[in-house]
This record gives sequence, structure tokens and C-alpha cells, in this order.
Amino acid sequence: ETNRKKMFFPCLLLLLVGAVTTVPCNPPTVNWTAMKEDTVGLWTRQHNVKYFDYLKKGFKDIGVLNWKSVPPADVGKEMDRALRLNKGLVILGAGFAVADYTDKMSKFTDRGLPILVPQVPNGKKAWVHKDDLTNHLQEWFNNQGCEDFTAAKVQPESYLLKSKKQCKKLVERIKKAKDTSDPEEIFTHPWIAKDPKKHFSKGISIVQDIGKWAKKKELKRCCEHCPQSKRDTIVQRYVDPFLIQGRKFHFRTFMLIASTQPWIVFWHPFWLSVSLIPFNQGSKARNTHITNRHSQVKMANFTSEMVAPHWSALAKEVESQGLMSEAEFKTHMKKQINRVSQVLFLAHFEDHMQRQFGSYQMVALDWLVDKDLNFLLLEVNTGPGITTVVKAQPKFVKKTLNAVVPLVMQAMKGELPVHDLGWSPDESGSEDGRWELVWDERWGIGFTTGGPIRCPLEPCPNDNHNCADDAKAEVPCEGPTWKH
Repeated sequence: ETNRKKMFFPCLLLLLVGAVTTVPCNPPTVNWTAMKEDTVGLWTRQHNVKYFDYLKKGFKDIGVLNWKSVPPADVGKEMDRALRLNKGLVILGAGFAVADYTDKMSKFTDRGLPILVPQVPNGKKAWVHKDDLTNHLQEWFNNQGCEDFTAAKVQPESYLLKSKKQCKKLVERIKKAKDTSDPEEIFTHPWIAKDPKKHFSKGISIVQDIGKWAKKKELKRCCEHCPQSKRDTIVQRYVDPFLIQGRKFHFRTFMLIASTQPWIVFWHPFWLSVSLIPFNQGSKARNTHITNRHSQVKMANFTSEMVAPHWSALAKEVESQGLMSEAEFKTHMKKQINRVSQVLFLAHFEDHMQRQFGSYQMVALDWLVDKDLNFLLLEVNTGPGITTVVKAQPKFVKKTLNAVVPLVMQAMKGELPVHDLGWSPDESGSEDGRWELVWDERWGIGFTTGGPIRCPLEPCPNDNHNCADDAKAEVPCEGPTWKH
């Protein structure tokens, strides 16, 4: 009871979780001792090799010693082979879609055999493209009755031009600014146009005058008459950034879906990607604005240490500018990232991802921090992208990624405490090893140390207020040591 009162409860549980339904409180029964005896490791080794190297070491440490390399096209055949031999299977690598093999994975579970695959069905398709990501987030907010997505401070002000409604909304935004007595802000403030299907900083252009850009694109006519393919662009208002030593940066975190049955999700701070060029909002130098490693690596003065400092450098910069102490900022950061990470998960898990025991997935979230220290989500990367930071922060990367397999295994075995707000591989309390909780379905709700998600996104009146009463809802799955 004491611990319960110390925690914040998300308001409007029906809003977040939907109708009260029975959810799997506990994972299926699996003979995990077979991990050391009769489990085969498959290695498709295509992309993100360094990341999968860490996972492979983690599985070797718990007894999966028999590994073989196979092409991605043979994954199905190897699953059939393992089932015939009554062996468990651990798969690492890329180049295959786990959604094609969910029936086979269920056969392993039905026999009590271990099966572990580093993909959630449709977990890549759900958010790999920027337009899908923004569309899913906006749809989720609209379904909650929140019409002003920009005010929610989840992403920058964004318009998906392939949507006629949003295309016209941007045209109206420009027209309204022209008709006011002080129209300068929208036309002097930069905007960014992105091709949502491209990656590695490709397909991004800085728009210094949105009015001229819209006129050149004949946007007013095109909203109604151009095919979607010609309007396949995201337009976002340029965010006034917080700077580190006068340079723009973005912040990368990991989000780990450690289990889908039940859904258990964590996040972890990772690294900063800092521009090598001092910031000037009016500059035409691309690398002033685009902080992606693929842009910075082309600079003559590029070094991993300069581009990828430890994330704590942000807290130190905030304190040096007299805005907050390091400790205060770290608390503020956790509140912000927890809140938006919950929204990201809630906007995708029910309609865009599929539950499959044995699936887990880690993705990388890129954030922009504005001058008011709001964390705005830019994109989701289905590859964790650790190449640069491995060179800059090897000990940090090792400690962070070595924790992934133990965390996943505890989640799969049902051994994670039900309402701990974080997880660490040891008792040291080190921030470098601690994973923060985003969502735990066994409890029926997710938690953020900044208060619950509601519309508008404000915390409950006080710590002890039972926000669940507001929704007149019950927790769909009671944990073993706590009842609503």
C-alpha cells in the first residue's frame, strides 16, 4: 500500500488501455533449461553486426553455444528442422520478416521449447517510415479527443502533404499568416521538408521561406489535384534547438520491447549526435542543421569523440547555462522521454504490431531538444546504430548492450518484479546500466515519474489521487502482489 501511494497512476485507463479485456498476465510455460542443452543459435548476420555480436555473447553466456550461419531465406527451413529434432532456437540477424513465421514460433511454444527472435511481428513496418510514424501518432491523439497534436509536445509541428486535409491545413496556415498584420514569423522562420521513405539524412531540405516554397510547389492546387506520390512529403516547422557549446544536436535513446506476452517495454538513454559546425539558423550549410552521423562523417574534422559524447554531456550543459542542476535535468528528461515513449508504444502496439511469444525488439529513438528543454520525437530507427558510439564510448555501450539479453530473459520467464519502475543488471544503481520502464501489461498500465498521460497531457492533481477512479475502470490484469 505504501509503495502504491508513492507511484503515479495514469488517468483515464480506459482511454489508454481501451476496453477492459483479459490479457496474458504470465508468459507460457517453457523449458528454459533447454537453453543449455538443446537450443541452436542461427546467425543471419546482415545488418547491425556489432549489435548482434553483443546479443550473441549474451546468449552464449547463458549456454547457447551451438551456432550456425544461414542465409535469411533459410530461416523457415531451420525452424522446421529444429522442430523435427525437438530443439529450441535462438535467431539473430536481419533480412527476414518474423511475421512470416509466427505459426512456426507458436509450435515451439506449444511444445515448451525456447524460441527467441529479435523482431516483433510488424514491428519494423509499423514505424520505419516517418510519415507512418507521424500519422499513427496523430491518429492516436485524435482518437483520444486531442485535436491539437502540436500542443501535446510529442513531435514538431508536422504536416503530411499526402493527406489532402493536412495539405490544405498547411496552405491555410500560410494564408492566415499572410492576412495578419504581423506575418513575418512563419516566413522568416525555417521549415524542413522530408522525404519520409529515405534514411541516412537523405531527402531532407531546409526551407527558409515556406511561402515561396509553397508557391513554387503550387501547393494550393496540388493539395487537391496532385497524386499522393507527388505529395509524399512531411513538412515540419523548424524547432528552435537547445545547443551544446553553440552546436545543434539530436539525442538517441533505445526502446526495448522485452516481451509481447505480456507487453513489457523499457527505454535507455544512449548518445548525443552533435554537429561539428557552430549553429546559425540562417546558414545554408547542411551540416549546421542535419546532425545525423552520416552527414557529419563527411567533415574533415570528424572524430567519433566529438560527434558522439556521452548523453550526460547534455545535463552538464544545461547546468552550465544555469537552467537546472544536473540532477534536476535528469529527472526532467526521464519525465519527458517516459511520457512520449508511452504515447509511441500506445499508438502502435494494438493496431500496428502483433503479439508473439518469443519476440523482442530494440529500436532507436531520435529526439530533438528545443530551447525550452522539451524532448520532441523525430524518428524511429529499427537498427540501433551503434557504430560511431562504440568507438567514442566503448565501456558505456558494452554495459548498456550486455544488459539486453538478461533483461529479455527475465521478461520471457516472468521473473521481472511487477511494479518496479526500472531495471538494472546489478545493484550498483549506475545510470549507464539502468533501463526505465515504459509499459508493463501485467499491471495493466504504464508509468512515468512525471505523472500519467491524459488529454491534455497534464499530471494528476496529486500523488495520492487515484486516477483510475476517473475512468471507472479496473486493471485488466492484476499482478501477483498488487490489486487495484
